[in-house]
Amino acid sequence: MDVLSWFWANVLPILLIIPIIGAFIVAALMYISKKLADYVAIGITFIELLIIVGMALRFDYTVGNFQYEWYAPWLPNIGINFHFGVDGIGMVMLLLTGIIGFLAAWASLYHIPVERNRSLYFVVYLLFEVGILGTFVSLNLVIFYLFWELVLPSMFLLIGWWGPHPEKARHAAIKFFIFTFAGSIFMLLGFIYLYMVSPTPTFEMITLAQQNIPPQLQTIAFGLIFIGLAVKLPLFPLHTWLPDAHVEAPAPVSVLLAGLLLKMGGYGFVRMAWIIPAGFVGLIWFYLPLAIISGIYSAFVAMGQDNFKRLVAYTSINHMSYVFFGTVAAAYAVVNGVGTDFVSLAVAGSVFEMFAHGIAIGLMFLMAGVLLNHIGTYHISELGGLGKVVPRIATLIIFGSLAVFGLPGLIVFAGEIQIFVGALSIFITANVLWTIIILIAPCIIVATYLWAIRRLIMSEKTPTVEKATDIPIGELIPYAVFGLLIILFGVFPFLITNYMATTIISQFVS
Repeated sequence: MDVLSWFWANVLPILLIIPIIGAFIVAALMYISKKLADYVAIGITFIELLIIVGMALRFDYTVGNFQYEWYAPWLPNIGINFHFGVDGIGMVMLLLTGIIGFLAAWASLYHIPVERNRSLYFVVYLLFEVGILGTFVSLNLVIFYLFWELVLPSMFLLIGWWGPHPEKARHAAIKFFIFTFAGSIFMLLGFIYLYMVSPTPTFEMITLAQQNIPPQLQTIAFGLIFIGLAVKLPLFPLHTWLPDAHVEAPAPVSVLLAGLLLKMGGYGFVRMAWIIPAGFVGLIWFYLPLAIISGIYSAFVAMGQDNFKRLVAYTSINHMSYVFFGTVAAAYAVVNGVGTDFVSLAVAGSVFEMFAHGIAIGLMFLMAGVLLNHIGTYHISELGGLGKVVPRIATLIIFGSLAVFGLPGLIVFAGEIQIFVGALSIFITANVLWTIIILIAPCIIVATYLWAIRRLIMSEKTPTVEKATDIPIGELIPYAVFGLLIILFGVFPFLITNYMATTIISQFVS
C-alpha cells in the first residue's frame, strides 16, 4: 500500500489526531513566540479544512453506505469500539466543521486580544475541534458520547475564560456546563437502554438501525436520548443557557457555539430518526407541538430583544426548531408510511438547514463582535445611524440579516424551503393540517430583522455611533468569505444536497 492509499484509509483518525498534536505544538510555541503560535493554530485549522475538502472531492455520493470507515477494538466484550465512518449526512457536517473551524480561527485574530493569552485560547480551540469532529464521525454510540462530552470542558473554558465580561462570562459558562452535562447523562442512559433492549446487544449505530426493536422500547429509549439532544439543540424550554452563553462569549466562540455545537443536537436527532424512528412517533403528540412552539416562541422573543447578540441567539433557537420539525416529520412518515414521497425533502432540508445556519449565523455573530469592538455596545437602542458612519459594518449587517431571515437566493432559504415543503407535505398528507401554523415563525423573523435594520442602519446617528470606526480592509476578509459562501451555496445548493441524496434514500426511504 502506497503512502497516499494509507492516508485515505486512515483519514478519519488522522483528522482527529492532527488538532491534538497541533494543540501541543501551539502550547510549546507560545513560550517562544505567541504570534507564531497563533498562526500555527490557524494553519492547523486550514490543514483540517483541506483534508475535509479532499475527502469531499473523493466522496462517492452515488452510494448510500458509509465511506472512509475505520475500526479499532477498545472494549469489544461489551461492544465499545472505535468505529468511524462518513456517509452523505456526515460529510456535510464535516464540511461545515472545516469551514467554520478555519474562518472562526482566522477571525479570532481580531476578536481575542493578545494580552488575553490568545495562544492558550487556540490550544483550547483545537481541542474543541477534536470533540466536534469525533462526534460527527463516530458510528459507536459510546464513542459518540465520549466525543460529545469532550466538547463541554473546552467550550466551558472558551466562554468563561475569554468572555469580554469576566464575571458574567463565568456565570454563563457554569450555566452552560450544568445544562448540557445534565442532559448528556440522560442521553447516555438512553444509549445503555438501547443496548439492553436490542435483540443483539450492541452500541453500533449501523447494527442498531437494522434491528427490529419494538416501538414501545424505542419510545422509552428516545425519550431519554431526547433530553440530551434537546438541551444541545436547544429546544424550548431547555434553551435558557444559550442566550447567556452567546452574549458573554467572544464573537468567534459564539460562531463555534451556534455554527457547530448546536449542530451536535440536530445531527443527533437526524441519526435517531434513522436508528429508532418509532421513538419519535410514540410521543409525537408531545414532540410535534414542542417543535412548533419552540420555533414560534423564539421568533417572538427575538423580536423583543434590544441586545443585538441576544437577538441573533434566539434566531439560532428558531432555526434549530425547524431542524427538529423536519426530523419529526421524516420519522412519522417512515413509521406510518404516510407521505413517504416527501421524506427525502424533510431530511435533506433539516441537514441543509444546519449547514446554512452555521454559515449565515456565523457572519452575524462576528458582526455582533465587531459592534462591541468598534462601537462598544451590543444594544440596538444605542446603535442608530450605522449606515452614515460605518458603511462597511452596516453593509455586512444588512447582508447577514437578509441571509438569516431566508431571502431567496441566499443560503438559509434553500434549507427552510426544503423543510417546510417536505415536512408540511407529510403532515398534510396525514391530515395533520394544524402544523401549518409553524409558518408564522419565519414571518416573525423577517419582521424582526427588518425592524432591526431600520433601527441600526437607517435611523439618526446616536452619540455612541458618531465616535465609531469602520472595519479595516484586513479584518474584512474573513467576513467577506462568509458572505461569498452564503451566496455560493444559496445559488447552488446542490453542491451540498448531492452528498445527502443517496444516503437519505438508503437510510430513510428504502
